[in-house]
Amino acid sequence: MPAFELLLREVTQPIKNEDIDVVVFMSPEECTPATTKNLFGKVLAADNTSMLHSWTCRALMEAAADPTQKLAFIPTLSSVKQPSALATAQALPASPTGRRYAALVDWHIENVSSTSSCSFIACVFSFTMSSEIAVVDRLDNKLIWHSIQNIPNSIFSDHYDEKTGPAMGAQAISRALTPVLGENWAQLADAAGVLRSTALEADPAIAPPGTALNTKANLVIFNDYSNSSKHSSDAYVGRYYSLKGQHLPKKANLTFYNAVYRSYVALQLVPGKYDISFTAEPYGVEIQAGGAPVYLRLSKGMFNKTNVDRIDAGEALALALKSTNLLLPEATPASHPQRPRPVFWTQP
Repeated sequence: MPAFELLLREVTQPIKNEDIDVVVFMSPEECTPATTKNLFGKVLAADNTSMLHSWTCRALMEAAADPTQKLAFIPTLSSVKQPSALATAQALPASPTGRRYAALVDWHIENVSSTSSCSFIACVFSFTMSSEIAVVDRLDNKLIWHSIQNIPNSIFSDHYDEKTGPAMGAQAISRALTPVLGENWAQLADAAGVLRSTALEADPAIAPPGTALNTKANLVIFNDYSNSSKHSSDAYVGRYYSLKGQHLPKKANLTFYNAVYRSYVALQLVPGKYDISFTAEPYGVEIQAGGAPVYLRLSKGMFNKTNVDRIDAGEALALALKSTNLLLPEATPASHPQRPRPVFWTQP
């Protein structure tokens, strides 16, 4: 499964935290940890994955009862889920909040690893929060968002407490919903001349699928920043950077991206000079009307430094064919369903 992939995006108006019911699915079996006893009769978790899963269930239950949460968390039995996201939303009880949008969240704890001993300072658990999110507009009875993502996380504790809970529950799910809420700013940027685009040419009249780049995208940034660690979630770590154009309207002259490994940001920019902050020193790019597109590749250098290399169209096409679009649904050989992912909601 990729770090992040957008399967459907039909958000047409701003969505705020206060507009969303977050329907988190769980079952008694999933939320009850498997246990065992040691030689002294003490009850222990039989495995770390089961334990962390139960902690997340508990955290989400606590978030549902917390009046300070802007998102409305609604724990719901997994038996309600259906292959259709719309049918799942329609099968839910009436919203207790009256909010317009229901974010259906199918979540799992994966790739758990831990320190070999918890006796020195604290236990350290590293894991991946895998989430599939389908957002339904109840008013229009329409699926407006569908994404899959894997967010690396870690906790430093051998027991559940008030610090552990939010990091595994409300904060983790809120982070997974960030791209949905970020649509508000992204649409402002689109209108101001920082338009989200695709890397590949989609018109078969121009070129057969997968054989040419979309020349309308005049800046494409590829994250090829792979890590060599044994922990599988390291591949999901992104590269944060910003794009600044002084000539753009104030509300859109600074945009931010978190491009995860094997993804790219493709943009159609209005002509002008831009500073991209990959590192401490801004990387300058000038976009000219009718000029050649700019293709950049991010990779890992010595001492964990970020290397930024300008690449030609041939290298850009090769990277596009093995990557996914961070900002828009786009059919590449690495995307779903070209490379099937384990998604639950297979129907709108």
